[in-house]
Amino acid sequence: MKSKHIFWGTLFISLGILILVNNLGFISYDLYNIWKLWPLVFILWGISFLVSHTIIKGFLSALAGILLAVAIFAFFHAGFRFIGHRFSIDDNGVHVQTNRSGVTSNYTENFTPGTKTARFEFVAGAGDFKTGETTDDLFSASVIGEKNNYYMDSFSNKDNATVTMKMKNRHFTIFSDYGNTVNMKFNPEPVWDMNFDFGAASADFDLTKYKTESVTIKTGAASLKLKLGDLNANCDVTIKAGASSLEIYVPDSAGCTIRTEVSLSSKDIRGFNKVSDNFYTTGNAGSAKKKIHIMINSGISNIKIHRYSGGWEI
Repeated sequence: MKSKHIFWGTLFISLGILILVNNLGFISYDLYNIWKLWPLVFILWGISFLVSHTIIKGFLSALAGILLAVAIFAFFHAGFRFIGHRFSIDDNGVHVQTNRSGVTSNYTENFTPGTKTARFEFVAGAGDFKTGETTDDLFSASVIGEKNNYYMDSFSNKDNATVTMKMKNRHFTIFSDYGNTVNMKFNPEPVWDMNFDFGAASADFDLTKYKTESVTIKTGAASLKLKLGDLNANCDVTIKAGASSLEIYVPDSAGCTIRTEVSLSSKDIRGFNKVSDNFYTTGNAGSAKKKIHIMINSGISNIKIHRYSGGWEI
C-alpha cells in the first residue's frame, strides 16, 4: 500500500474516532496546546521520504496521520470550547461572556477647572466595557484583567483636553485566564467627543449624565447597549459594527434622525416615523431644542432603537 494512502486513511479514521469519542462525552480534559504539535507531521513525512523500508515508511505515514488528526481535533475542540464559554447567540443577537478573573488596575486623569471641551479615545480588543457614573476627575477607569494592560496619555490646554486609553495587548488570547472588564467614568462638566474602538465585546454605555457632542463606536461582534441623554444641544452618533446586537435608547425630549446602512439585519425602531427603509425621524426632529443624529453601518445585526421618557422606555 502506498504511503500517501496510509497517511490519508489513518488521518480520516483517527479524526472520525476522536469526534465520535468526544460526542459520546468521553473527552472531558482540555486540549490546550496539543494542536501546536502539527509541525511534527512534516518531520515524520519528510523522514518517510528518506526511508526505503516499506514497513517503516508505512509506520511513519500512519503516525503522521494520527498526529495531524489529533492536532486538528485539538485546535477545533479548544476553539469551540472557548466560543462556548465566551459567546452565546440567540434571537437577540451575540452575547459575550466576560466573567474571567484578573487583577484590578486604576487609571485617572485630573480635571483642570475651566476645561470646556474634552475628547476621549478608547482602543481595546475583546472585553466588557461600561460607562454611566461621573467623577470629579476628568476621567477615571477601573480595569479588571491583565495587570497594567492599558496605557493612558493626555493633553490639555486652557479650554480643552484629550485623553487616550489604549490596550497594550489586543491579541485574542484564547486560553488566558484574565478578563478585560473596564468601567469608565467621565466628568460631567466638559462637552465630550467620545470615540470607542474595540473588538468582540459586551458594552453598556449610559451617557445620560454627560454632555456629549459626538459619539463614535466601532466594534466587531458585540452586544451593545447605548443610552443617550439630552444635556447637550446637539449630538452626532456614528456606529460601525459587524455581527452585533445593538440596543439604543433615545430621550423623547430630543428630536432625532436615524440613517442606516445595514445588510441582513432585523430592525425594531419604535417612536420614530419611517421615511424610507434607511431613514427614520421623530415628530419633533425639526422643533426640538435638543437634537440627536444617529448613523448606523452594520453587517448581520439585530438593531433595536426605542425612545424613553423620564428614565423609562416609551
